[in-house]
Amino acid sequence: MVPNPDESTTHPTELWIEDGPTLLEWRGEGGQILAVDTEFVRERTYWPTLALVQLAGPAPATLIDPLVFKPLETLGQVLADPAATILMHSASEDLVALRPLLPAPITGLYDTQIAAAFAGLGAGLGYQACVAQLLGVHLEKQETRSNWLARPLSDRQISYALDDVRHLHRVHALLDDRLKTRGYASWHREDCRRLAENGWRGETDEQPQLAFRNGWRWSPLAQAQLRRILLWREQAARERDLPRRWVLDDHTAIAAAIEPEHSAARLAARLADAPAGRRRSLQALLNLLERVPDDEELATTVPVPAPHDDVLKQGMKRLKAVVDREAERLDLPPGLLCPRRALEFLLRAGRLPDDLAGWRREVLEPALVAEL
Repeated sequence: MVPNPDESTTHPTELWIEDGPTLLEWRGEGGQILAVDTEFVRERTYWPTLALVQLAGPAPATLIDPLVFKPLETLGQVLADPAATILMHSASEDLVALRPLLPAPITGLYDTQIAAAFAGLGAGLGYQACVAQLLGVHLEKQETRSNWLARPLSDRQISYALDDVRHLHRVHALLDDRLKTRGYASWHREDCRRLAENGWRGETDEQPQLAFRNGWRWSPLAQAQLRRILLWREQAARERDLPRRWVLDDHTAIAAAIEPEHSAARLAARLADAPAGRRRSLQALLNLLERVPDDEELATTVPVPAPHDDVLKQGMKRLKAVVDREAERLDLPPGLLCPRRALEFLLRAGRLPDDLAGWRREVLEPALVAEL
């Protein structure tokens, strides 16, 4: 049971910060290097429910309970301080959880998972593995799926939570030295800046139909219709703060795209008996199905690639060879340079996706385009 935020808690005062002035005192003068992690729950909502924030900095590691901390805007201001360096490991989900608090993107973000890849430790390295490799410290994982909204938190939960930040300063120091030695500090900064901006804006995948691997079997019209339905579902899920599947499950979305007339008739029959909230969703979906995708929608919908398309296979083989060659030359993981979905997009659209920008475009675009 989640406590009333106005009720008193039994948090030990030496571990917890419960108000803005205490946080500012703990932080010191600002512009510091702060290690940050979060725990959140995302089971019945679209947006994560922030349950705990862990901090480590010039003062000992501490915890913030978002259920009682006031005002939360102070925490957002500390994290968005342009003079501060904010250490996180695999920050993408944490940034989404923190987004409602932030007045601006975290310009000083330093993601140690991305840094580990640039440092030659491998792509997608988990926090425990990173700490073990660099520091020889072996951390427990048992509390990963705890109920972080329950109160009081157990001693094991608290210990696990603090471990997630108390080692990040030493990890950062070692990784940053390696990045500077290898000449990748500026590329890492660019990736972290883009990650922070994307997390704050909450960008939408403009081609969600590509996640449906069987979609290659459907007509271009059906794929465009599915894309439209999925984009609507994403917007509705965000606005209503519901899981996507609660707004519209995948099976219904596919059926509506493949057989819009049949699905529209069924939706119309269900409208009268549906509750008010559900009725609004059904009517919005019905409006989508009544309008056939136009030429522009068809042209901007990237086709779902066929798994046994020999032309695609050969093209992917050539493009992957380019990425592998550049990765070997740079001594970086191929996945860090260019994900597979970007190569598939290039083959289908004839251009690199917009999110593959900056140093990656400069390094890869000439050689990749030459292989088309």
